[in-house]
Amino acid sequence: MHQVLGVRVDHLWVKRFLLTSSFSESKAMGYLISFLLGIFVATVGVSGAASVLDKAVKQTQVYMKESVK
Repeated sequence: MHQVLGVRVDHLWVKRFLLTSSFSESKAMGYLISFLLGIFVATVGVSGAASVLDKAVKQTQVYMKESVK
């Protein structure tokens, strides 16, 4: 068992829970991604998130144009 921040985690129990329950790892990953995106939008706002995505699209377009040359 490991103790992290005062919380004891039994890895075998966690693995057994994931294997025997209907809660799958893909659902867990979906919840984690949703949570992180929610935190991101909550901190920068919807317009801030749109701005970040717009910059990423522009950078991808520049990269694609340069790689085609």
